Amino acid sequence: MTFGADALNIVGNGRDITSDGWKRLSVIVGTGRVMGEGEGERVAPKSNGIGSKNFGLRSLFLFGDEIFVRSGGHVCVLDLRTLETGRIRDQSWWGGKGVRLRVPFREEPFEMLDAFTSERESQAFEIMAGGMLATLVKLALSGRRPGLREVTLQSTRNSRSLIWRQDAENLRSALRGISITRRSGRLHDSHAGVQERREFEEMEFGVSVNIPEKHVDRAFPAYFKAGLGALKIFVSVPLVRRRIDQSRLGHFYYPLQAPDARTGCLMSVNAPFELNSDRSSLLNNNWNEWLMDEAARLTVELLVDDWFDRFGPAAFRMLARTNPASPPRFIDAVERRLREQACWPTRATGSERFAKASQVVVATDSELDGFMSNSRYLDPEFVADATARNLAIAAGAKNFTLSSLIRLRCAGADAKQLKTELEPAEANWSFESYETALRDEARQAAMASALTKLSRKLSRANRDDLRSTASTLTATGDLRPANELVRVPPEIWDVCPEPRENRLHLSLVKHRAVAGLCHDFDEQTWMVQAADRALEGTADEEERETLYVRVLDERTFLGRSALTAIRKSPVMKNERGEWAAAGDMVSLSGAIAKLIAPAISGPSKEMVARPDLLKKLRIRDRLDTADLVACAVQIQRRPQSADRFEKLRRMQRHHWRPRQHRHPQSFLRLTRSTLRSSRGLIKPSHHAPRSQEAGEGAGCRGLFRRWSGIAKLVGAARSLSTAWSASVYVALATQTPNRS
Repeated sequence: MTFGADALNIVGNGRDITSDGWKRLSVIVGTGRVMGEGEGERVAPKSNGIGSKNFGLRSLFLFGDEIFVRSGGHVCVLDLRTLETGRIRDQSWWGGKGVRLRVPFREEPFEMLDAFTSERESQAFEIMAGGMLATLVKLALSGRRPGLREVTLQSTRNSRSLIWRQDAENLRSALRGISITRRSGRLHDSHAGVQERREFEEMEFGVSVNIPEKHVDRAFPAYFKAGLGALKIFVSVPLVRRRIDQSRLGHFYYPLQAPDARTGCLMSVNAPFELNSDRSSLLNNNWNEWLMDEAARLTVELLVDDWFDRFGPAAFRMLARTNPASPPRFIDAVERRLREQACWPTRATGSERFAKASQVVVATDSELDGFMSNSRYLDPEFVADATARNLAIAAGAKNFTLSSLIRLRCAGADAKQLKTELEPAEANWSFESYETALRDEARQAAMASALTKLSRKLSRANRDDLRSTASTLTATGDLRPANELVRVPPEIWDVCPEPRENRLHLSLVKHRAVAGLCHDFDEQTWMVQAADRALEGTADEEERETLYVRVLDERTFLGRSALTAIRKSPVMKNERGEWAAAGDMVSLSGAIAKLIAPAISGPSKEMVARPDLLKKLRIRDRLDTADLVACAVQIQRRPQSADRFEKLRRMQRHHWRPRQHRHPQSFLRLTRSTLRSSRGLIKPSHHAPRSQEAGEGAGCRGLFRRWSGIAKLVGAARSLSTAWSASVYVALATQTPNRS
C-alpha cells in the first residue's frame, strides 16, 4: 500500500477476482442490493470467506470518491458520488496474478467525508500502525498455504513507511487432538529518519469440536472448517520472550479482531463468531454462546494438561479478570470450571496432582504449612504467586489459619465442643483417623513448634481448646488434656519419680505454647529428696550426677530447703572430681591453696565459674578446725612440707581463723600429728622422750597452768584475734589423747 502524492495504490499477489467476486464488487451499501446496470439483482454473500458485503473495500472511500479495481485483465470502477459501477477490459493489464487498487485522494469535502490532506494521511497512518496487529495476526497460516505474511505501507507526502512481517509455525503437541501454532510479527516504522521496531508473539492452541445438531446448518468461513460436521476453535496465549505477556488484553477474533469484544482476561479466543454490522462486537445468540463455552472447556483442559507445566503459575494469572468482559459469557464459564473442576496443582503426584479448589488450602503463614497430606496443599511455586493464590481462593480454596490448626489438632469430625470459631474463609478440616494422626510424635512436635512461634496470635478460645481437649501427647503415647499433665525437664527425665502416664511427652517440653499449659514438676522437692538419698548412701550415680548438673544450671531455681539439703549432702563435686558436701568445701587461691589442696575439698571448676552459686551455697574462704586437722594429717604423711606450711601460715594469717568445732575430738586428733614449732619438730606427747617434752615444751607450761583442760583452751582460742601460734599446737600435743 503506497500513499502517493495524489492517490492510494494497493498491490496484492494473491488469486484473481472470480466472476462472483466481480458481482459482489457492485454492492455499495450493506443490503446486498446491486447498483448500476444490475439494479434489482441480488448477490449471494461470499462463501468460505472472512469478509462480507465489501466492508473492507468500502473503507477506501475514506480516502477518495472513486475506487479502481484491476484483476485478470478487467478493471472496475466504484463511484461514491454517483453510486455507479462499471467493468471493462483492462487495456494496460500487466499480465500477472493478483489484484491492484487505485484510489485518487479526495480534494474537496463530500457530504460528511473530509478532503484527504497530508494531515489526515498522517493521522490515518497512526491508526493503521496501531491496528495492523489486530487485523493481520491471525491471517498468517502454517503449512502449505502461508496466508498473509507481509504488508508494506508507504507515505510519499509524509516520508513514512510501515512494514509488517509475520510468521507462523506448527509446534509439536503432546496432547492428542490439540494443534499448536506459534505466531510472531515485527513492525518496522520509519519516519523522518527515525527507526522504530515493535514485536508480537503468541502461541495458539486449537481443537476440533463437533457441531451440535441444532447448528449444523450454520455457515462459517473455511478458515475454521475441520471436516464434516466439525469446526476449529482456537485460544491463544500472548508471549514476550517466550513468557506470558501480562500487559496485553484478550480479544475475540473471527479471525480478525472484534475491537469491542474483550474476553476479560489476557488470553484471546478465535472462532467463527457472528458479529454486528460493523464487526466491532459479538452478537448475543446461542451460536456464539456455544462457541464461548467450548473455548472455556478447552482453556481449562489446557491449563491442566499443558499450560501449568509450560508456563507455571503465570498460566493461572492469565485467566484472572483484568478488564470488563464483553460479552462476559466466556470468562464466566472459565471461572465456573475453575471452581468445579480438579484443575488446581497440588504437591501430590499422579492422580492427585490436580484437585478442586474446595479441596485445597492456602497456609497464611509458613509455620502453618505441612500438617495435612500433599494433595491438600497447592503447589509451592503456585503459592508464591500472589495473583494465582488469590485466584485459587476466589475459586473456593480456603485459608489455613492458626484457628484452622487449632481445629485440626483439638477435635475429630465433631468439633462442637471447641470454643474456637472459624470464619467462612478459614479451612475447616479434620483427620480421618484423629487419634492415630495425633499420636504421631513428629506431627505433635511440628504442631507445638508452630503454635509456639505464633503464640502471640493465639486467642483466649484457642488457648482454652489447647488446654482442655484430649489432644496432647503423653510420655506413654496417649492423648490427654494439657492441664492434666506434668512438665518434666529433660535434664531429670530419666530419674524423675513422676509416673510417665502423667508426663508431657519429652519432645513437647521445649515448646512453651503447649508445655506452658501443663503443671510444673516440683523440682525443689525432688532436689531435697535426692540430696537426702545421697546423704544416706541410697542415691545412684545417675541421680546424683543429674542433681549436680541441675544445680549448676543458671536457669534452675534453688529454694531455701534445696540449698540446705545440698550444703549438707555429698552431691557437689570438688576440684578432684569427688563427691562432697558444699558445707565442707573451702575456696582458696594462691600458694596456700596448692599446698593444702590434697587435705581439703575445694569447689570444682564448674562451681568456681558460678560465683553467685558459691555465694548461695555459702562456700567458705577461711579454714576451720576440721580443715586444720586434715592439714595436720597431710603433714604427718609428708613431713617434708612442714617448713613450707609454717612459712605460709605466718605469711597468710587471714586464712587461719578456726572456729570451735562441734566435736572436740577433732582437737585430740591433732595430737597424733607432727608439727613444726619455733624450736624444731614436735612429736606427739605419748611418743616423745621426756627430755624433749621438757625442753621444747617449757614455753607452754604457763598456759596449761592457767587453763585447765582442753575445753577451756578452745573457749579462749575463740577470743584470739590473731592466728594460733605453734605453742598452742604444742600445748595440744602435750595433752593425753583421752583427755577432754
